[in-house]
Amino acid sequence: ARFSLAGVLILLVVALRHGQWQPYTLLDVGTNTTLQAVALGANGAGWAVGSNANKPLILHLVNGTWVPMTSPTGGALYALALDGLGDGWAVGDGTALVLHQGTWGSVPVPTTLSLHAVAINGADVWAGGENGVFLHRQQGQWTTTTLPNVKMITGLAFSAAGEGWATGWRGALAHWQNGAWTLTSTGRSWSVLAIALLPPATGWIVGDGGLMMVLQQNAWHDSGCSTSHAINALALASPTAGWSVGDAGTLIPFHAGAWGAGVPVG
Repeated sequence: ARFSLAGVLILLVVALRHGQWQPYTLLDVGTNTTLQAVALGANGAGWAVGSNANKPLILHLVNGTWVPMTSPTGGALYALALDGLGDGWAVGDGTALVLHQGTWGSVPVPTTLSLHAVAINGADVWAGGENGVFLHRQQGQWTTTTLPNVKMITGLAFSAAGEGWATGWRGALAHWQNGAWTLTSTGRSWSVLAIALLPPATGWIVGDGGLMMVLQQNAWHDSGCSTSHAINALALASPTAGWSVGDAGTLIPFHAGAWGAGVPVG
């Protein structure tokens, strides 16, 4: 997801309360600020990452209040993943950060390319980004692979069984199975911007032009969408409930296993 501000503004997000979306004042995060990713953990805690005047920005949600945190390294941050136990990873411009017991630390990575996706797969960590680069961390060591002819990896997700999918620009999809990535495609030229997987084998991808596809029997199929705007992010609470968000204030509910019409903010 992409949330941008130009000028000195108070950042506004929307909060879902009693089935209605309402504006929620976050805090004044200053000039030239972009928030790129958000993730929620247990007990209402959460994190958001991005950049402020080309410097990394980290926000921590504690007891309903967002608090700025100090980043251990420079460079904008673009993606974030939590492990469900309070720890996690963030990646950005040639940067990887690890979160452990509430503290962020810098971890060297074997690339200077921008990383725009990160996922935790059991004890392993994956990151992906510019020029189709993949970084895989096992037992404290990184290995690097590259998908040919892919300009950008935009999303990563893994199932409980360790099977994975990656999304990218210009309709790119890649499948991780049996220890290797296989490049495939949505059949569209539109960029795929986000992915979500749920057990046992259900998933959705969204992207530019109202792109929305569902994973069924290990294959991706077109699904009806109520908007032609870019859909930038989605979150699924269960195989039958969730939300997706996008350009022009697009909010689309997922209820009873189907995506509905967009709903207004406020």
